[in-house]
Amino acid sequence: AAFVAASLLGLAVLIRQATSFSGETARNAVTQSVAPGTALAAPSVAFLPTYRPEKVWMVEESSEYERYSNGARILTAHETSNHPRAYYLFSRNPAEAPDSEIQRQPIGIVYHSSESDTVPFTADNSDSIQSIATGLRDYVRRHRSYNYLIDRFGEIHRIVRDDDAANHAGHSLWADDRHVYVGLNESFIGICFESTSTTGTLDEQLTEAQLVSGRALTSILRSRYQISDANCTTHGLVSVDPNRLTIAHHHDWVRNFPFAAFSLSDKYSVSPASVSLYGFGTDAEILAKLGGKPWPGVQSAELEFRQRLGPAGQGLDEMRRRQVDLYRAQMEKEWALRQQPLGGVAGGGER
Repeated sequence: AAFVAASLLGLAVLIRQATSFSGETARNAVTQSVAPGTALAAPSVAFLPTYRPEKVWMVEESSEYERYSNGARILTAHETSNHPRAYYLFSRNPAEAPDSEIQRQPIGIVYHSSESDTVPFTADNSDSIQSIATGLRDYVRRHRSYNYLIDRFGEIHRIVRDDDAANHAGHSLWADDRHVYVGLNESFIGICFESTSTTGTLDEQLTEAQLVSGRALTSILRSRYQISDANCTTHGLVSVDPNRLTIAHHHDWVRNFPFAAFSLSDKYSVSPASVSLYGFGTDAEILAKLGGKPWPGVQSAELEFRQRLGPAGQGLDEMRRRQVDLYRAQMEKEWALRQQPLGGVAGGGER
């Protein structure tokens, strides 16, 4: 009880600070492979200068749960396996060859919403809330949909073990200041919150318990795998449709994710690599779902993509097709890797 009270107080302070924060994130060091003016994620949150993710460690382990130094408890009774992680690091500069070494440690986190049925979060619905959460947990386990599920009471369930890829991201793209990651099932851990958007909107609502648990789980994973702030993002920001050449194919947390409450910088201001490097865009249907305009980083990313053509801007469609073909080739390269015994069970996993 003391931990929860302290955590909620800490979250309240963080949220107040985040609200007053200017929104201008500090820039990552720009390398030769990053175009000048590219908006990248801040390496740390300005109002948490002493944050050290390595301070979190496991203090107790049983057959049904793990307990950590930040007070979090991860339930493991329903943990299952999938195919082992296996992916390549692709350079932001397409002229450079990808790293030939197979990577197996998760490099980032993608946050999801279950978009499942819910009932009002009130005391008289406690039994129904618990029953729905149990059904969702069992469904997620059968389909190996996520590595973690956080229900509305804040219980953290490990579903697919960290060493294995969950089927959570599908066609997806993200980049930090050095590398591009495609098909994030393999490289990113998937965390799903049991939640759904308000009818007719994209607005999600987490419970206080989910905020506390989500922040604690994020700290655990960042500590264990040394995950950069820059690689903690949401499904709506990474999802793409290579057939329609559009972003936000899935739009959970395409806006309003509480990054600051999780000690993370705002990714809505970051130029998505899907747009700035590969030329994915929007169409009328996507814009309608997004309320008429995409998140702020998309506009700067579109400008960056056009600047790569020079002042004349000739051959925009041709370059877009070429870059989307590059994405498909990179996805095929990773898909082929998963068919090899080294990459996991032949034929396993989903694209």
